[in-house]
Amino acid sequence: MLRFQSQVATIFDQTADVEAKGEADMALLQYVNELFLAKRAEPTDDLLSDLTTSDLTDGELDGLGGLLLAAGLDTTANMLGLGTFALLSNPDQLEALRADPALAEQAVEELLRYLSVADPPARSAHEDVEVEGELIRAGETVTISVQATNRDPHMFPDPDRLDIHRKATGHPANPSATPPRPRARHTAARRSARATCPPSWSWTRHLRTEG
Repeated sequence: MLRFQSQVATIFDQTADVEAKGEADMALLQYVNELFLAKRAEPTDDLLSDLTTSDLTDGELDGLGGLLLAAGLDTTANMLGLGTFALLSNPDQLEALRADPALAEQAVEELLRYLSVADPPARSAHEDVEVEGELIRAGETVTISVQATNRDPHMFPDPDRLDIHRKATGHPANPSATPPRPRARHTAARRSARATCPPSWSWTRHLRTEG
């Protein structure tokens, strides 16, 4: 597991060189391939075992498994850490959550909106396409800002303020951070409402943008 975590950290490290990222990516795919081989031999009640019975090729399984594991670990870990930091930085919101733990699920939605833990995705056009009156030519790259969307004042009034009483549904949060199981982890962590400042922080070198 430590090997896997190290590989994921390198892949998402914005300061790592291309060669190191490539080596980490190949090592991660090998690790995932070993997992799928083990699941085929001895299936268990989990998603990876279910995928081994699908019509996906070995290469597709390795790629999908790597995405699920890496993105799920990175986004979930960062949401838990940054969510705690956001509450500590807004003590009135932390106290409100402590006073009413029933706000936990709503607080998770607001934190997902407020933090928008996701690397900005980029897409390239295969052919000329017009979007909202803007022409995107074939080969051009477009970066999609989830962070800007989640700070849209037309959708979320006073968007730069963390407000756990806000009905923050409808935000385009990072999908890998928000399926039922990771979302349940976030909710359980917020429901405990026992956030305290540790003696020291361990920071990761990721590019994270807000708004």
